[in-house]
Amino acid sequence: MEVDDARRGDPPWVEPRDIADAVAWLVSDEARYVSGVALPVDGGVTWPFKAPHLATSE
Repeated sequence: MEVDDARRGDPPWVEPRDIADAVAWLVSDEARYVSGVALPVDGGVTWPFKAPHLATSE
């Protein structure tokens, strides 16, 4: 499965601020029921690989 060119390469598609926003959410009261979960911050690039049964075929 190919990864869309717009989501890889230069410039980086994930910036430090994106990671910081995820961390800020995880430590907030809004995430109080979240535990034991992997939270990829990758712009959805890994989604088709994590849930191939949900990915659409072209």
